Amino acid sequence: MKRAALAFISASLLLLARYYFFPYFLSQIPLARDFTFLFALPLLILLLLRVRLSDFGLQFGEAKKQMPFVTLALLIATPFMFVAATLPVFNNYYPIFGWARFGVANFVAYESLILLFMFATEFFFRGYLLMGMKGLGGPAAILLQNIPYTLVHLGKPPLEIPASFFAGLFFGWADWRAKSILPSVILHWCINILMDVFCIYFYFRAS
Repeated sequence: MKRAALAFISASLLLLARYYFFPYFLSQIPLARDFTFLFALPLLILLLLRVRLSDFGLQFGEAKKQMPFVTLALLIATPFMFVAATLPVFNNYYPIFGWARFGVANFVAYESLILLFMFATEFFFRGYLLMGMKGLGGPAAILLQNIPYTLVHLGKPPLEIPASFFAGLFFGWADWRAKSILPSVILHWCINILMDVFCIYFYFRAS
C-alpha cells in the first residue's frame, strides 16, 4: 500500500512539474523535457530506492505472449486512425514536428525521436506508475494509471481524449500481463507511425 501511494503521489508531482511548474523547461527541445520528467527522474527515484528495475517493466518478461493481442489491437485501430486522419484537426497537427512531412530521411529521424518519447511515456505510466501500484491489484492499478494518462492528452485534438482512455486501458492490461512495458511501447509507436503516415497523406492531398 505504501509503495502504491508513493508511486501515485510522486508520479502526480512529476506530471505537475512537467506541465505546470516548469512548462518552459527545455522549451526548445520538448522531447528532452519529456524524457527528463517521464524517464530520467522516475528512474533516478527507483535507483535511489534501490529497487529492482525489472519490477517496473524494464524487462522482456512475457511480452512475446502479448504480441498477438498487440497485433490485433493495431489492426482494429488502423481504420479508425485512417478516418481520423482525413480531418484537418488531425492532419494539421500530426506529425507534431512539421519538418517530418518533407522527405523520407526527415520522417525516419522524426519517428526515431518519437520512439524515445514513447519509451519514456510507457515507462512512466505503465512501468513506474502501473507496476508501482501492483499492490492494489491489476484492475485498480490499470484504472488509476489511466486517469493521468488520459488527462495529459487535453489540448490535443478532442477525439484523442476517448481514444487515449481506451488505449491506456489496453496498454495497461497488456503490460500487466507481460510484466513488461515492451508491448505498449511497440503498439504505441506503431500507432504513431501509421497515424503520421495517414496524416501526411491527407495533408498533402488537401494542399
